[in-house]
Amino acid sequence: MRRSSFVRGTLIVGCSVLVLAGCSRDPNVRKQKYFESGQKYFYKAHADIANNLTADYASTSRPSDLTTAREHTDLLLAKRPNDPDTHLTIANLLNAQRKYPEEIEEIQRAIALGPNRGDSYLVLALVETRTGEFDAAEANHKKAVDPACIHKQLLAALDSSLAGKCLLFGGPPRCTFQT
Repeated sequence: MRRSSFVRGTLIVGCSVLVLAGCSRDPNVRKQKYFESGQKYFYKAHADIANNLTADYASTSRPSDLTTAREHTDLLLAKRPNDPDTHLTIANLLNAQRKYPEEIEEIQRAIALGPNRGDSYLVLALVETRTGEFDAAEANHKKAVDPACIHKQLLAALDSSLAGKCLLFGGPPRCTFQT
């Protein structure tokens, strides 16, 4: 009898400690985490909408697509001016309008904000190729594929079969990806 009351008491005390420990957490911490996560996806959605409207304009030439895309990029620029993705989205819009010098400026802003992002250098190399600046395009393309500069998103997108392959960069082949 004494042992069962001891077990029962220990079980009650243990459950009470667990309940109190779980209730003592600050609920605002969880709310803040969900809020920040939601904000991140909210702004990513605006960037995706602007990029999709810009791509749609390239195939349909509806001016309303560019107007709506501009509204989304204005919102992004107002809320997240220091985000490289914001400036790449604006550059994409400028590309659709064939405003290449302004597009290069926006891409350079994105590079200044995120210098280790290979995608920014790759977009810059593509625009420089389009405008005939081949030497600058080659230099930026090499920066884009430099393993020290490849952005996490690009690494995730690489197929595992590329690991350890050698690429040719205007000279003898050198391995760029380590296994």
